[in-house]
Amino acid sequence: MFWWTYYLTFTVGPGYVPKDWSADLEDAHAGRQVLWCSKCSAFRPERAHHCKFCQRCVLMMDHHCPWIQTCVGYHNTKYFLLFLFYGLISCSSFLYLFYQHYHQLPSPDESMPEDFAAAAETANWRGNAFLLNDHVRLIARNKTFIDYLAVHSNPFLAKMAMSWGTSARRPKKSEEDYNRYDLGTMANIRYFLGDSMWMWFWPTPPRGTGFSYPSNRRERSDDSYDVPGESYDLRRR
Repeated sequence: MFWWTYYLTFTVGPGYVPKDWSADLEDAHAGRQVLWCSKCSAFRPERAHHCKFCQRCVLMMDHHCPWIQTCVGYHNTKYFLLFLFYGLISCSSFLYLFYQHYHQLPSPDESMPEDFAAAAETANWRGNAFLLNDHVRLIARNKTFIDYLAVHSNPFLAKMAMSWGTSARRPKKSEEDYNRYDLGTMANIRYFLGDSMWMWFWPTPPRGTGFSYPSNRRERSDDSYDVPGESYDLRRR
């Protein structure tokens, strides 16, 4: 399952915003935002960001991952999460079997390759556990890593995110600005992983299209969007 989820993560991809994408009145009535991408010279839907490596706007972009050579976004977030989960199980199994039979290894001088492999696998286990813990906490609040950076202005993390591919500006916003997608812990987990708990551990495609998201706010009655530097009124189109 580890290799299957890894394959799905980079072959399915995160989902990209088409060059000719445009918003409609239904989006406006639902209170959804449309932003302008200066790199693509086109509009992009809410939660989409431009990746400087992919040279595209990515739907619900989380980060650009060097392990899979593509972004983690709307269409492959669950696959990436399961990739980390099954990777952690694989590392745990290896370490368990290794230390169960450690006393059967030859003398210390002759067991150096095995010791090095165990050390490398331990480091891999810690990395997987760290990433898995962070991503579970994020999806429990219906957030991406970019959403997290927008309300936690840590210079080191912001520089790291820039090196991972996002060239989107991250304005400082309050927690409430990004809380609109938080439907509650269990509802958020079901949104990403599926309604049935038995399906949480199986690689299934996400629901929806990635161009709109459920919100905990009531719909707006106006037909305009907030675009950096201007108000984009759909009724003028």
